[in-house]
Amino acid sequence: MRFFIFCTLILLGLATGLQAQRPAPFGNPMDSIIITGMAERCIELSRGRWMNYDSIDAYATDEFANQLTNGNRGALMFSKTLNYAVLRAFSAHGNDSLGVVAVAATGDTAALIGPLTIDFVFLFRKVDSAGWRIGAVRRQVGTENVQKRLETLKTTADFPEKLKPVMAREWGTFLLNNQQVRENFQQHRERFHQLLAQFQRGDSLLMVGRSSDKMSQLNYHSILWDAATEETPKDVVDEYLATATPAQRKQMQMQLRYVERLRKAGRDTLANIARRYHLSVPRLDSITAMMKELRVKFINTKLPWENAVQFTVDGQLDNVFGYIYCPNDCPFISPEEYYYLEDLGGGWWLFRST
Repeated sequence: MRFFIFCTLILLGLATGLQAQRPAPFGNPMDSIIITGMAERCIELSRGRWMNYDSIDAYATDEFANQLTNGNRGALMFSKTLNYAVLRAFSAHGNDSLGVVAVAATGDTAALIGPLTIDFVFLFRKVDSAGWRIGAVRRQVGTENVQKRLETLKTTADFPEKLKPVMAREWGTFLLNNQQVRENFQQHRERFHQLLAQFQRGDSLLMVGRSSDKMSQLNYHSILWDAATEETPKDVVDEYLATATPAQRKQMQMQLRYVERLRKAGRDTLANIARRYHLSVPRLDSITAMMKELRVKFINTKLPWENAVQFTVDGQLDNVFGYIYCPNDCPFISPEEYYYLEDLGGGWWLFRST
């Protein structure tokens, strides 16, 4: 969970005193049409061949222009095997000088998960009299690594077959697209409000991190579970032992005893930290169970916006996504932090950050 702590510090450090700019339609509908067309053209030009780098200034600026000029150009190409579709375009600044185009890519799959939709975000800036230019392109970092991890899980014999779907659901959370994240919230809106209420009581509960069904962070303290992080159902263990050799059975029983010791150490650590903050362990267990049900891995109340709470679904380092409850204000969109925001109603926002 240290990467979530790091993410928190990054976002706090980047916060400014500017009033949040909520995504909104452009005042001039032509702006939406123009940047949508530019995003589509950029994708088509880069699919499977080099773009025209002699005219970078005609369509790129800022980070994107620098990457095209000095960076890894191949990494900026879009796949020939995927289908790309623009989902929406909107303004990200009051004077319509910043724009966002959300693009969905389909046609890829992940082992044990199935078909994928991967979200891209084009961030545009209006450059004086020259007009719109692409300033940055964002996508959740680490997608390919998770796909490889799931492929390994599918083929390995290191885990019982019955356990693999449970692990795939947890690992595959990283691959959720905006529609799935949105539907997860809409389906469980009431439960999210119940979880939110646990962090609105004005007590010492500030941050909670989860690994599988274990609380791995409480406020600024980490709790190490190691091999006891994943909960292996008894029927899975029994099934393995039924066909195991005597040597395998002995090894499994030794591992189970080791895991039980780790689990006790983790529970003792959690109890000690909870006692320090005057929080009950049953309440914390209930919060962790609710987080797992809602596919939330980290919750943070230490934000620069009044009464705001961030519910991180997944991610790594400062590249995370999830929900923010901001009843009075919200972050603004920029390439450096929250590069995508979507209004879910009632003060709730879907976010992706970098």
